[in-house]
Amino acid sequence: MKSNITVCKNCGRENPLYQLICNSCQSYLRERVYNIDLFSTMALLIESPLNTFRRIIFSEHKNFLIFLFIIISVKFFINIYFFSSLRGGLSFAITPVGVFIIVLAVGAVLLILFSLIVNVLNGILKIDSRVKDNIAIYIYSLIPYFFGAAVLFPVELIIFGEYLFDINPSPFEIKPFYAYVLLAFEGILIIWSVFLSTMATFTQTRKVFYSLIIGIGFHLILFLFQFSITLII
Repeated sequence: MKSNITVCKNCGRENPLYQLICNSCQSYLRERVYNIDLFSTMALLIESPLNTFRRIIFSEHKNFLIFLFIIISVKFFINIYFFSSLRGGLSFAITPVGVFIIVLAVGAVLLILFSLIVNVLNGILKIDSRVKDNIAIYIYSLIPYFFGAAVLFPVELIIFGEYLFDINPSPFEIKPFYAYVLLAFEGILIIWSVFLSTMATFTQTRKVFYSLIIGIGFHLILFLFQFSITLII
């Protein structure tokens, strides 16, 4: 039996994973999920990512997507400043507000396009998925970036202050121990997010290699997106 479908206990019909009511006999296939609870979902992504992504897919209302995307975009915006500092300075031709608007707009377009492409690829593999589910699970797979913006960045500001984005001297010269510890945490958040994106794909496909390629590819696109903005602003 395929693991990325739901089999009706009443008539035995195979239905897409996201289906609530059997396409054949109209029986309920699972418990109805109306909303996503943000904080419990965050906790469950650590404890049981597969079940959590299934619940996100099952949810009729994909709550908090815009809120999460805005906070995640703040982290992207911070990363762009960091990349720019590595390239020699923070002298932007566009105001910070303008840069953030670009990050929001381009990031949203990339997310939607990526979700559409994944939906097409899933279709080629005979896997029935929905674009809105793809958007939801990939935004929630970026929860580590949310923690990076809401928790890690304030700590970095407290420790390094105005020198956080400086290269002369750099944070690694001012307080090397804290700089390397925080850099390790940044790396852990990225690895965690790649893992979650892979698990998000695996929830729908049950294909390990394919899910890994999608998870890594998603984050390569995000990295190129952030880095490329530093070249045009």
